[in-house]
Amino acid sequence: MDQVPDTAQHVIECDTESCGKFSEFYCNTCHQRICDQCKQRHLEQNKGHEIVRYHKRKRKLPSEKCMIHPTQDIDIFCKVCEDPLCSTCFALFHSDHDKSDLETIYNDILQQCQKEIAEIWKTVIPKAKNNLESKRDNVTKEIAKIRVSMKKRADEVKKVVDSILTDNNKKLDEIENSILDEILEHQRETEGYINYLEKMIADYESKMSSIKHTELMKFNLDISLSTLKMPSKSEPKLPIFTLGTLNKEEIAKQLGKIELEIFKLSSITKVSEKTIQRDGTSHLSLSSPNKFWASDGFRNLIQYDMEGKILHKDPPVFGTYEV
Repeated sequence: MDQVPDTAQHVIECDTESCGKFSEFYCNTCHQRICDQCKQRHLEQNKGHEIVRYHKRKRKLPSEKCMIHPTQDIDIFCKVCEDPLCSTCFALFHSDHDKSDLETIYNDILQQCQKEIAEIWKTVIPKAKNNLESKRDNVTKEIAKIRVSMKKRADEVKKVVDSILTDNNKKLDEIENSILDEILEHQRETEGYINYLEKMIADYESKMSSIKHTELMKFNLDISLSTLKMPSKSEPKLPIFTLGTLNKEEIAKQLGKIELEIFKLSSITKVSEKTIQRDGTSHLSLSSPNKFWASDGFRNLIQYDMEGKILHKDPPVFGTYEV
């Protein structure tokens, strides 16, 4: 089963000084790794701290300085404006607004992202792989069916060709037998004629052997070569075989036609991709899941939506404030 890939990690050690044992817990308040042995002592020394299992820990908010007050960290979220602010900015410009801990917002968004990423590993990626495997198997099966159909059709065409060949051979047998019968009849006539000539020659030779020489001068043959009727010299009429034209296209029509049905693979949804093209952009801050701030080279703070549309623009602020 496909799962989120494992990555090699260093042993998570307890942050308590001189401890170094394996950390099962985490303090969300001071962001320290704590082992089971140090957990109780940490709670006794730090009343109200929130200790949870390490895998359920809150991530420490990355340090990001305010553009207006460079010494201040951005750590407050204005619920009304949906903007991340430093404490000075909030006190000066948003004091009448409700606020929230930016670290909490950050972890909520991070947790949601991790949840969605885990779901992608668990559901989307295996489904995409299975979908490709299913398509591959389906293509193989369908091509195999076509091959079987083509073979079946080719066998049928071969049967038709064999049937035509058998019929033509039967016709040739009939013609051959008819011609041979005519030749046999002609043979009988020729043999009878030869017998007649041989008998006639024998009779004349017999007379010539016994006739007196005084009578030989008066002896004449009753027949001559010019008066002999020769047997018929007619030749038998043989069948004529005319080769048919082999038309590959016509044969292909008989076998069948292969066509490619064009289909479109199911689309893959892109999770999220936004591009802001602005010269001198040096800072980006997510103010809400659908808004973010960007600063340009002129120290202007500009708020955009996720489509890149400008929602708000603050002019550059120079000088200092006393709070």
